[in-house]
Amino acid sequence: MQLRCDLYWDKVAFKRLIEAMYACCKQYEQTPNSKEDALPLPRWLAEGYWYIATFVPGHTSHPYWSDIIAKEPEYFSKAYDFLDHVARWFFSGRYPWTREAKVWIYYSVLVELNEAN
Repeated sequence: MQLRCDLYWDKVAFKRLIEAMYACCKQYEQTPNSKEDALPLPRWLAEGYWYIATFVPGHTSHPYWSDIIAKEPEYFSKAYDFLDHVARWFFSGRYPWTREAKVWIYYSVLVELNEAN
């Protein structure tokens, strides 16, 4: 709500959000031995993933955000990449990253967000 209504990016709230999204993906992840529909995705959850993955980058592309993003372009780029990748993981049911990419995601997004706060 802060992002949408107050035009404020809260790094702590974003960190909590992506940690929850990551944990949720792990919960619904399909393994090679699982049935494809072992855990059907609730519609409200699917709508939430779609909304966040599309709304956040779209909303923050408004000119109001130009100066804010210009101060930390790498942070915002990584945040958008994470939202895109975690949405793909959620909808496909399969972990999308190689080991190297997983390390990059973990350190780039989760650790740097911890250090920033």
